[in-house]
Amino acid sequence: MFRSLSLRIVLSVTFILSAGTVLGREMQGMKMPSDSSNSGMGHNMKGQAKQMATKDSLIAWGKYNCCLKKACNECYRDGENCNCLATVKKTRIVCEECYQGWQKGEGRVHGIKRNQVKAED
Repeated sequence: MFRSLSLRIVLSVTFILSAGTVLGREMQGMKMPSDSSNSGMGHNMKGQAKQMATKDSLIAWGKYNCCLKKACNECYRDGENCNCLATVKKTRIVCEECYQGWQKGEGRVHGIKRNQVKAED
């Protein structure tokens, strides 16, 4: 029993370390949104796919916390991390794209109604 448990722990740790190594290698080549080489990517499909992959990575890292069901692009284009999830809970003020999404019923925070959300100035 003890031997079986030890083996499971060793295998689990090995798997986690391997997954972390693979993920780290994949993320090394990614550019962060503040990188100037990302500007103007929205005009071609290849650039959009690269932008989305990077935004998805930011979401996975917990640095892109959007208040919409499908994360906005506005904060990403502005070269910032999205904090609209936190701000909608506190002040109800979000970026313009998130505001438009809330008005369409795409908000993902329970207890907040679309008429309570405001766009930042």
